[in-house]
Parts: sequence; structure tokens; C-alpha cells
Amino acid sequence: VKIAELTAEAGKIVIRFKPGSGHIPVKATLNGRLEQNFVIDTGATMVTIPRGTIEALGIRIDGNSPKREVSTAGGVRMAREVRIKAIELGGWVVRNVPALVVDIPDKPSLGLLGLNYLDQFRMELNNEKGVLLLRPR
Repeated sequence: VKIAELTAEAGKIVIRFKPGSGHIPVKATLNGRLEQNFVIDTGATMVTIPRGTIEALGIRIDGNSPKREVSTAGGVRMAREVRIKAIELGGWVVRNVPALVVDIPDKPSLGLLGLNYLDQFRMELNNEKGVLLLRPR
């Protein structure tokens, strides 16, 4: 996984959210062409992407796609693993990101930005002010 600098402001990504909510929504661009709504989730080991987004990106899932066991609010289930060529957030691109194909119940168009993405950054969270800073490592 590599990071390429594009137009990041002052070397960091600034994400603003409702103070005290703990729910941090972001919009990222996948493969340079498709916007995806995500929630920052430090409890998720991997990025998750809804099936509809994978289909829109033209990523094929077949019997050879690796499977992983995932724990969700609805229990443990199997999910297929795919690779996203690029996830761009706030002017920074992380390339070749493994992601699990998971539809979140009641939020089928939402993805999770998990630790395999977030670990590319140093995170500074100020929940009272509603600001998350991500600085590339």
C-alpha cells in the first residue's frame, strides 16, 4: 500500500464531524472515478465496500475471490475480499487497498474505512471540537 500526494492541505486531512457524536462520515473517491460514503471505523480491521459499489466499479467477484470471516452487528458471516486500486480522501491517495464486500444492514450504500486504510496515517481526534486530523506516515 502506497500513498501518493495530490493536493493535501498542509500535509494533513482535516475531517469535521458533529462534536461528541463519535460518528465520523467521509466521502472518498474510489479508483479515481466513483464517490463513496464511508464512516471512519477504528473498530473495523479492514475497509468494507457495498456490493453495489463493487459492481459499479466493474470489479468481478467469483469463486476464486478470497473469503474472510467478518463479525457484523447481525453476527458472523463470510465476505469476499477484493482490491481497490485507489482510495482518495482529502487530496491523499492510498493505492492497492484490500477491502471486504459487505452490505451494512439498513445502510446498503455505506462503507467503512477500517484500520488497513487508517494505519497509513497518524490520527489525532478531538471529539469535543468534532475534528479528526489524518497525517500520512
